[in-house]
Amino acid sequence: MKRGGPVALLLALCAAGMIMAQEEGMKITSAAPGNLFGARSPVAFTVTAPGRAVSYEVLDYYGQQVAHREAPVKEGSARIALGRLPLGHYRLLCRPASRSAYSAEAASATQAAEASLRRASGQEVTTSFAVIRGRRRQAASERIAVDGATAWLCKPEQWEPVAKMLRRAGIGWVRERLSWGGVQPKDEGFQWDRYETVASALAGQGVHVYQIFHDSPGWTHPGDERTRCPDDLRTVYRFARAAGEHFKGRILAWEPWNEPDISFFPDLADRYAGVQKAAYLGFKAADPELMVLSCSLCAGPGGFAHNLFECGIADYYDIFNYHVYANPKDYPRLIKGYLDLAAQYGCGDRPGWLTEAGIHLKHEQGELSWESQQRQAEFAPRSIVMSLASGTDRHFFFVLPHYVEGEIQFGALHADLTPRPAFAAVAAAADILGEAKYLGRYELEGVEAHAFDTGKQIVLVTWADEEREASLPVGKSEVQVADLLGRRLSVTTSKGTLRLTVGPAAQYIVGVGGDLTKELTGTLRVGRLPENEPSLVIIAGHLALPFDKGGNFYRASSATPVSLTVDVYNFAEAGEAEVTLTASDEAGWAIAPAEATVKVAPMGRQTVQFTVRPTQDDNLHKLWVRGKVDGRPIPPSVSWVRW
Repeated sequence: MKRGGPVALLLALCAAGMIMAQEEGMKITSAAPGNLFGARSPVAFTVTAPGRAVSYEVLDYYGQQVAHREAPVKEGSARIALGRLPLGHYRLLCRPASRSAYSAEAASATQAAEASLRRASGQEVTTSFAVIRGRRRQAASERIAVDGATAWLCKPEQWEPVAKMLRRAGIGWVRERLSWGGVQPKDEGFQWDRYETVASALAGQGVHVYQIFHDSPGWTHPGDERTRCPDDLRTVYRFARAAGEHFKGRILAWEPWNEPDISFFPDLADRYAGVQKAAYLGFKAADPELMVLSCSLCAGPGGFAHNLFECGIADYYDIFNYHVYANPKDYPRLIKGYLDLAAQYGCGDRPGWLTEAGIHLKHEQGELSWESQQRQAEFAPRSIVMSLASGTDRHFFFVLPHYVEGEIQFGALHADLTPRPAFAAVAAAADILGEAKYLGRYELEGVEAHAFDTGKQIVLVTWADEEREASLPVGKSEVQVADLLGRRLSVTTSKGTLRLTVGPAAQYIVGVGGDLTKELTGTLRVGRLPENEPSLVIIAGHLALPFDKGGNFYRASSATPVSLTVDVYNFAEAGEAEVTLTASDEAGWAIAPAEATVKVAPMGRQTVQFTVRPTQDDNLHKLWVRGKVDGRPIPPSVSWVRW
């Protein structure tokens, strides 16, 4: 095509104002929040448009045309009534039905160029929508959840629609985010603002909220912009207690910090352990029924994670918390690493939540290509199934809203809240699996096949990297097979054997029985909330040395004595605590004094300085500070140091 052909003509006409659609602006709206329709609801849209009629086309997830008609424009708008549609994800494309004088010449342009120009000129508008089974009158899934960050990533006018969408989709839990620095910019009062509104909107729809923070106001560490660790852990306690009291009944779980094993918390684990302990005590003082998670770990069970447990956080969290960004086939190995870590420190029976699980997909100007949207949709059920199969008690898809991080778009929703296919896929998993208990894997070459008991029936979820035929002894004459978006089809078997084409998109086989259930391998892991007995006296030590964040150790570079600073806190509201501290290094460095005793008033703090004398060697030195109150041991503080 020559420059100056149909494309140039279209651009010229746009500039001349001859295409009125751009000026007037076509717009598609619906009464359904986020264009999310229940299966029993008719699908309908209103299109504001110029001219006498609107031409529209509806494509389903598989690219099949569902409708192609015209709707008359009356008083500037047209109504598109599609009736009830099968479950799935759809795209609606609208353009003025009448053509202006340039249409004949423009017809010679390629279809792609023409569509692009129509969209650029406002002549064509597109929206997405989904039809889901809907669970507004049923209990929402407690196992399949989403990371929302609604207060941060959504506009105020979107908060209520998001809450309604989650409820309609049967998603019972959402992970939210809060800025401590934002709600308490000064050491006085709290400005809950947007977090108040979001928590009320979600709770009002019956969606359970779990909240995190991973910042601190500057006034909590004055003069040190590098750190985020407050100088005085009593500020952490007071904030956690105030937040727990303020949101009691609306926020049911809290996480003190997001991913402190990387840059979100610039210091080492010895300092973060104190934050975890102080926050836990503050939240529990506000509401003993609050569930408190450990900080979310994302770098694996490395030095930071081990050091946390050495510092005695076991009695200062209820739910273990980890993030995984990987191919779902790697989940069993990665999640086992986290769960084995907790078990190593006596916490293996606690619930484990995978609170961020997303896929890295590159965007163009914030949007995903259709191919990438399909990859995201295929990822969602694979991720959920492999997470639950690996022992996770609650799985959170990352992330619900439109969210760009560098080159990556993570969101399951567009910026206007309309759904990408991944959201429909998460809703389908929540609907079909619900509270399902994992039964095990069915071994089939080249195929992932995992069985769950929903309490009413057994569901087998299958997929394969490459399309292949599979024979499954389901033991029934007929079963239902649902696609990754939840659309079901009754399928007759051959003497109890289902022959199925399995590919990258997960399928749910509903109503499995027979020999297949006898051949499953794997075990069910169900976490249980602990009965912790945390000490109200905590000790937190650190050194004023350079450190290696990745290795989680301080770096001593000379034989000059260094100071190990240990803060002792008494978070009891009454009663002085007499605390005896002992310091040691099993790898040979001398620490003095070997023992110190302090008396700490209620809600008080005392600081003890120990002197460490480094000598050059290749050992990892663990500087242990152990404490006793009235002869009873309390959790230690442990700092790692290398020469």
